[in-house]
Amino acid sequence: MGLVSDLWTAYRMRLKRRRFLFRALRKRRQLISHTDQTAKIIDHDILVFSTIRNEIDRLPYFLAYYRSLGVQHFLIVDRRSE
Repeated sequence: MGLVSDLWTAYRMRLKRRRFLFRALRKRRQLISHTDQTAKIIDHDILVFSTIRNEIDRLPYFLAYYRSLGVQHFLIVDRRSE
């Protein structure tokens, strides 16, 4: 019974990953670039990739923390903040 259960769980996880991949491919055109400064990124720069939503109060602390660690560029996706 344990082997069948493990196989079923693995199959369900594979289906779930495929659904997420399909959704990401379908929705990729909905992203809008407000400020594109990627030309300023050079080799060996430290980058932070982040997704945020309604984080206006925490954002200055977030940016200050990572800048203190040496991050030079932030690539942020805003998920329809209010």
